[in-house]
Amino acid sequence: MQKRQMYIDTQNKIIETTLVLMKTKPINSIKVTEIVRIAKINRTTFYSHFQDVPALIDFIENTLIDELIGCFKSVPVDWIQTYNQTQEEQFYLEFAQLIEANFNTYQRLMSSNGDAKFISLMRQRLSDYIAPTIITTNDDLNISGDILHELILSGLLDILQYWIQKEPSLTPQKIARLLLVSRHVSPNQRVKENL
Repeated sequence: MQKRQMYIDTQNKIIETTLVLMKTKPINSIKVTEIVRIAKINRTTFYSHFQDVPALIDFIENTLIDELIGCFKSVPVDWIQTYNQTQEEQFYLEFAQLIEANFNTYQRLMSSNGDAKFISLMRQRLSDYIAPTIITTNDDLNISGDILHELILSGLLDILQYWIQKEPSLTPQKIARLLLVSRHVSPNQRVKENL
């Protein structure tokens, strides 16, 4: 048990050191040499945890996304169609709180020094969980479920990205409300309400 904890502690030290380095330099210019020097570990120790820096970044990103996917494990597949607005807002709150718990990491990954592919990876991995099955209405627009899926996915991810990159002072409660309103009220309606 003690060896396992030491392994985890060292891994966390490597991750934290990398995130600190991302404050001042682009992710693709971070070298193993810098990480081991700052973390005060040897190269062999680094390589017992990660193959290289890209593997380390993949681990960080996938760990964050796995936590978000965990939120969806407790909801029905068709949650986006069956939840009432109170349930939906509560779900968004739990989702936003998970992001808030690792907010600095999200900020660094989405910063100019971060990984430009992170948002695409989030989109790809969360796509199967955000509105995976959409039943469309037979209206005069005749919009396919695929288009609706993209609209919902893009709207949710764009709001989260905006929060992380431009409005970090917003609370998870405010983000949950914003996500809910964005799904049920068109921007045009919101503009008219605020005039």
